[in-house]
Amino acid sequence: MAIIPLSRENLDSVTLELNPRRNFSSSSLGISGSVYVFAEHSPFSKEMMKLAPFNDQKVDASSLEEYRKGIFGNISLEGIAASGSITGSNYSAVTTGMTLTMTDAAGTVYSAETISSGYTPSTSTSDRIGIDGMSTNEDLAIAVAESLDQARQFGVASPRDIENGTKLLRIEKPVRSGAKIFIKMLDTGYSGNQVFGGTLVSGAPLTAVDMSGGTGPDISSQFDEYFSRVTNTAISPRTHKQLEILRFEPSNTFTSDTIRKVVVTDVLFPFYRTTYTSTQFAYGNYHSINFFTGAMVPTCSALIYPSPLTESNDPTTGLDDEVWDYNVYTGFTFAFQVNPRRTIPNTTAEYHASTIMHMSSCYAVSIVTGSRRNPAGYPENFRVMLQLSHSADTPPSEVNLAAVDAGTNTYPNDLIFLSQPQLTLGHWNHVAVTWGALHNDHTGSFWFDGEEETKTKFIVPSASINTGSTALMSPYTFNPLFIGNYFDGPALIDRSPADDIGVKGFFNPGAASTEGVYNFGVSMLEPSPGTLSHPCNVELADIRIYGDVIPRDSISSASYQGPDNLSGSLKFYLPPFFTKDSPKRKVLQTPFQSTQRTTDTPFNVELSFGVNGRDINLQNYCREFRRGNYPRLFFLT
Repeated sequence: MAIIPLSRENLDSVTLELNPRRNFSSSSLGISGSVYVFAEHSPFSKEMMKLAPFNDQKVDASSLEEYRKGIFGNISLEGIAASGSITGSNYSAVTTGMTLTMTDAAGTVYSAETISSGYTPSTSTSDRIGIDGMSTNEDLAIAVAESLDQARQFGVASPRDIENGTKLLRIEKPVRSGAKIFIKMLDTGYSGNQVFGGTLVSGAPLTAVDMSGGTGPDISSQFDEYFSRVTNTAISPRTHKQLEILRFEPSNTFTSDTIRKVVVTDVLFPFYRTTYTSTQFAYGNYHSINFFTGAMVPTCSALIYPSPLTESNDPTTGLDDEVWDYNVYTGFTFAFQVNPRRTIPNTTAEYHASTIMHMSSCYAVSIVTGSRRNPAGYPENFRVMLQLSHSADTPPSEVNLAAVDAGTNTYPNDLIFLSQPQLTLGHWNHVAVTWGALHNDHTGSFWFDGEEETKTKFIVPSASINTGSTALMSPYTFNPLFIGNYFDGPALIDRSPADDIGVKGFFNPGAASTEGVYNFGVSMLEPSPGTLSHPCNVELADIRIYGDVIPRDSISSASYQGPDNLSGSLKFYLPPFFTKDSPKRKVLQTPFQSTQRTTDTPFNVELSFGVNGRDINLQNYCREFRRGNYPRLFFLT
């Protein structure tokens, strides 16, 4: 036995869609698609009922069925028992060791060998043809007939007149007439004519007429005609009916489109609302943040939430401790809904670590691939990677995942942890990561859909993973939270304002005036877009950060509903929801003119109705509900 390895080049992958989806798309340029009423509309599905009059098809279903009944109803498919003969034609050419073989209709193989020592023609056995004393062609026929009869009665490999459990040769008793033997099968068959083999036949001591009649009648021509008629039968027109959607834009004047809209909103919607409660001229206020990458899309896009220091008036020090709003210290719970919807463009490309959230020198949560690939060679499962404290300053793409799995990761990467590959390509999952200094002896866990992953629990033997700062003790006065990317740059630098290129530069007065975001108050250089090089490539929703370990039932409920309140240890909450509040900023009225104002609609109404422009008011969707904070939409507007 040999074991031969098969490489990917030896394999071929075929994708079969058993439940096809129906898609329709339209745009301001008009309809670009239509929907089949029946999702399964294969051209191989034929019409089973008689078609309507005036149809030009060559064949209809009723005539095809009549033809099928006609040809298959009158054909006999009974098998015919095969028969043949063997004639001794040259006894003098027979020597010891010559063979004769045949196979009956049941598949039993007869094989006998000529022998002279002590075996006469009349004492032949099922596997021995006696030729001792043979002097005529009739003697040769006697020896062969006796061997066949022994195999018929006692088995194809048995001693003379003794059954030994071998299969019986399925033939009638051979009939000999002089030097000729007539043989007929007991069973009918369809496998074709049977032939005699062996050196007794090929060497011409025996003349064989092979057993014929083992095949049924030939109906190949009828099958060819039937399938030809099937091909010419009409494709089912019902399954190819298409539903085209009429798309129109309401105008400022009364038109036929106005009547169509009124019929939908004032007649159809109220009528069906008792059955379909969502029949409103609106849509549900629940959304997801769909990050994606592409050749024409910048890799530095991110939601950057300012996290200025606030006063807590700590009585133990007598000073006003200033802490980062979104930082965590003695415990945390990071929770979010995630769908790794996209994978690599080709099987040789590398899946770049996809960062979900990052706060410099505090924490980072990213998505990396698992080890399993689908038959086409693309990654199909993913893992969650957590980086804490100083280890959060290592870019996720530079982390040695094998070292983390083996537990050999050392400082400064000693606080990096990986989950099992629980995330599946194209599927939504709820993920939570928890740790507490006073919880289960400094133990942390990964949670998926409300279930704790016991194999990847991690330990951080410290009273706190991060350190707070005060205005008197530290120059670290600002550390924003990045959603959808990783900031790989000098985060906490305080030099002269003109030279400072830290994260405070994202919230300079120019950005505050144009985009309406938090104003740090000092003009600084904006960090280079190259510092954001780990773009998120997943779909996110319901992002939460708690400053403590939340209970097990709260983690479970977070997988299917929002928080009950915005107090307690909750530090950050991004559903995202549409709100009618947004920061005051520059809003386009035309491609060349803008005004300084807020917005309270899902899209830019003036730009849409004025110049048919499309501009989503993304600021209205990105409010952080715990603090009422709005992000800098970096390379997103």
